[in-house]
Amino acid sequence: MDVKEVGQKLIAALERDPPWGVTVEVTPEVTGAGGTRRAMPPRFRAARKALRDGYGKEPVSIGCGGSIPFVEPFSRSWAASGAP
Repeated sequence: MDVKEVGQKLIAALERDPPWGVTVEVTPEVTGAGGTRRAMPPRFRAARKALRDGYGKEPVSIGCGGSIPFVEPFSRSWAASGAP
């Protein structure tokens, strides 16, 4: 997704129909593109083993997200380095 486009659409939606009596004022500060990482490097395998050993069940990997703008450039750099 394009960060600027999504941000503009979110702001438009918030400003378009605020609840009665609510004034919406948006001041964008920082943005960061989304990213994903393959979750099978050694540290992830060790974490999954610890969860499996501790809970006696196979852990389930799910996608989840958050807003930490500095992660995207690190993730891009990590991927470019060829690191697992």
